[in-house]
Amino acid sequence: MNARKAAPPPPRPSQRPPSRRATSASSGSGSRPGWWIAIGVLAASVVVAVVVLVVINSGSGSSSPAVINLVQIQPVTVSGTALAPLRVGQADQALGANAPRLSGRTFGSRSISLKPGKPTMVVVVSYGDTYSRSEVPQLVQWHHSGLAPFGLDVLTVVTGPGRTNPSDPPSSWLVREEWPWPVLVDDQAGSAAGALGASDSPQILLIDAHGVVRYRRSGLVAATELAIAIHDNLGL
Repeated sequence: MNARKAAPPPPRPSQRPPSRRATSASSGSGSRPGWWIAIGVLAASVVVAVVVLVVINSGSGSSSPAVINLVQIQPVTVSGTALAPLRVGQADQALGANAPRLSGRTFGSRSISLKPGKPTMVVVVSYGDTYSRSEVPQLVQWHHSGLAPFGLDVLTVVTGPGRTNPSDPPSSWLVREEWPWPVLVDDQAGSAAGALGASDSPQILLIDAHGVVRYRRSGLVAATELAIAIHDNLGL
């Protein structure tokens, strides 16, 4: 009688070939991070390209970047009566008078003006003047310290001779000092400074929302004195 052949033993679990579904699932999950990284890099590149195109083409029809030409002397238009010069030891005749309106341009040739509407501090600085160069960093520190009151507009008038010096123009000086306020650039004749009665510099004027001069001071002004003057004359 012939003996029956014994059936072969079942394969071990470790020897069982992986199913097609398991293989595809594992391969898909392993490659997914690479695809997401590639998609993220592509999206970031598109965003950067769009931003660059917007910066280059905004406001111009050319494909080259716009270059801002900084002008150190600009035309100025004065409307109204000029303020009397501030004389040492004499009563200030400008107090209570209407400040003249000024229309001019910034270093970058944008329109800028002084007119009623908001409480305003006007700072007149003369380029190359020793006292102006001392006052500017003090006012910058006053601003950076958070002492400038909310609701106060600040307008700067840059005047004085020597502004066309290409090696160190007034615009570069104020950038180095981190000057935070807009600048009206005076003309060659100093019309803006003359209209404000600024025979000396620096000079600070406080003008209320109605355009009336409430305070004027030439020379260096301490931060504490300035804070008191703004509070007492403008209520800020």
